Amino acid sequence: MIVSNRPTQEELLQTFAPFINKTQINKTTSSPKLSQNDQFEKKYGIIYTGTALAAGAGILYFLHRGGKLFNFTNFVKKYATKLTAKTIESLQNAKTSNIDFIQRIKLNTSLKISNGLKKLQGLGNINPVKDIAADTFLKKIRLKPMFDRITKLFTAYGKNLALKKYKIPQEDLAKLQKSFEEAAQIIEKLPANSLKNSSPKILSEKLRKLSTFSQTELEDIIKNFGSRFDEIVDVLNKNSETEFLKVMKNLKGNSLKQKIIEKFKEFGDFIPEKTMEPYKKRIFSPLFKSKSKISNSVIDLHKNLTNSINNIFYDNSLQNSELRKCYLDLCDLAEKFKNPKKYNLNRIDVKKDLVKALETASKKFQELKPETNKSKLVKELLDLVQNDQKGAIEEAINICKILKEHNPSLYIKLITQRNKFQKSFNRAIDFETDKTYRKLLDFSLHSLATDLFTQALGIGSILYILMNSKKSKEEKISANLKTGIPVAGGLIIGFLCNLRQVASGPGALFFATIAGLILNRIGTVTNNFYLKSHNLNTKA
Repeated sequence: MIVSNRPTQEELLQTFAPFINKTQINKTTSSPKLSQNDQFEKKYGIIYTGTALAAGAGILYFLHRGGKLFNFTNFVKKYATKLTAKTIESLQNAKTSNIDFIQRIKLNTSLKISNGLKKLQGLGNINPVKDIAADTFLKKIRLKPMFDRITKLFTAYGKNLALKKYKIPQEDLAKLQKSFEEAAQIIEKLPANSLKNSSPKILSEKLRKLSTFSQTELEDIIKNFGSRFDEIVDVLNKNSETEFLKVMKNLKGNSLKQKIIEKFKEFGDFIPEKTMEPYKKRIFSPLFKSKSKISNSVIDLHKNLTNSINNIFYDNSLQNSELRKCYLDLCDLAEKFKNPKKYNLNRIDVKKDLVKALETASKKFQELKPETNKSKLVKELLDLVQNDQKGAIEEAINICKILKEHNPSLYIKLITQRNKFQKSFNRAIDFETDKTYRKLLDFSLHSLATDLFTQALGIGSILYILMNSKKSKEEKISANLKTGIPVAGGLIIGFLCNLRQVASGPGALFFATIAGLILNRIGTVTNNFYLKSHNLNTKA
């Protein structure tokens, strides 16, 4: 048996007692308070950090229109409209059919829930009121110029971020072009009599032209990005707040509170987005035209169809039985158009039915006075469907179908590369025209200043509570390392995730929590190191 000759900590303390401060001896030999606190924080630190982040970041992102609340409204607009239409239709049918009492209660409850969800979207208008009020307060305390400079910095950052998104489709298109060139070389070497309606030379030349055209159009989109971005920023800064306040002033009610409640009762809608829609359409219209020239697939048209149909029929249109039938027919035809094989149909026939259904809807809207203005929107959608054509990429792939017989592996490669380009290209367009636009709309309504101000107050409050709940210097340092810094750091990272468009709402909250937990573990290790370096007890 090996016996250790090392002196114990107690023996060393007794030997050097004359040279050591008595209070230090007491802290080292017996520190039950610190030990209990350390044990508690080690055991519950992760839970505390996660809970604090969930509470702080959850409230922040739920109130932020670009986060959870906006995602929720999109979800509601997409599903509640259809739910409302089907429920009302079922209730109408129930009058002429034998339906039990319980089923009738279920249908009425479903209708109330879907209508309630739609009304909830009106809550989004609280944020501009809050942000404009906060901006007025910042003016009074002379902090507005500082926050305006910060907003400009983040706007410039957003510009660079949106522009970088186009690098991926650029690279994907370059790879696709190489494959198109390879395909063109194979096609032009085919026998002259191998094609029915064309010659190999004509097809290969057309393929090269389509490939070059796509590259030119994409380069023009990127080239004009700066002017589009600057114009949208200028238009939003000049008009968004003015238009919002104009609508709020015209609402019924004597006070601002009454006006907000009236708007909430009228219909759930985000006023700034609705008032700025004409400006947005005008600025981004050339971009969408160029986009459709490059790539315009069935999936693209289906997305435009479903979004437009839900937006047009959203609100009070579904109360009319004829319009409700039009809406349900259009939803059904849109799904059949996307995947006709699933229903054993021909896409051309479905398209004809879709055109007829849109023409019917346009006439019905024209007949109803409150809804007359929507007839124009339906006609725009009708023009979109009637004039829908394949983009250059889709035409090029159609030419390459001949490779199924002569070089199937290359054709599969082309399909894969085409799909990859379409996804990255759509993602870049969506990032500029939707995510970045909405963020700039928020900035123009002073949301960044409010968020930063709220963030600073939240972090300051957490640190203040922590510092005042601890008595000794060691306890305060431990609390900051294990909880204060993780919570503050997590909130900041979550905020930057939202700002950078990495994630919003639940996504940003997830990143904030993960970051907080990592910082908590780093803080725990650092705290233990600190205690050891100061000869303090680190036992949990």
